Amino acid sequence: MNDTQNQFPRAQAFTVVALLLALMAAAPGLSAAPTGLSFVVVGDWGKGNADQKIVAASLGEVAAAVQARFVITTGNNFYPDGVSGVDDSTWQRVLEQVYTAPALDIPWYPVLGNHDYRGNEEAQIQYSRSSSHWDLPARFYKHSEPIGANNKKSPARGRAFP
Repeated sequence: MNDTQNQFPRAQAFTVVALLLALMAAAPGLSAAPTGLSFVVVGDWGKGNADQKIVAASLGEVAAAVQARFVITTGNNFYPDGVSGVDDSTWQRVLEQVYTAPALDIPWYPVLGNHDYRGNEEAQIQYSRSSSHWDLPARFYKHSEPIGANNKKSPARGRAFP
């Protein structure tokens, strides 16, 4: 790998942080409408390094500000080769010990990416059984959220496609 390729994840992380901070600065009173639907999205997380922790802290601030109900991941959750199993230490190093903001202790609806398939993608599905927030019921699934008055954070879990 050349130097440009090595710098890309770091530059990407700082770009995301800058965008999140700019959003928060531009709208200091940012909050979710009581009848709206707010959520946050994260993808291509990282390897549990300092840059990822900076992004995670900012994501937590935004989730709190908008009263996010859930997190969507867009894949490539675990670099470079997914996880080997439910007990893989990568879960702690890259997820549980990084996304620690109270506002991120909400349901996570993950999607698998190509890096996740390099490992044991079934372990990411099985992790749903032992996690209070990780909800990946199948490789392909759907999840619906109500929008309207009296909305609360939904404890509903995703459902696999038939």
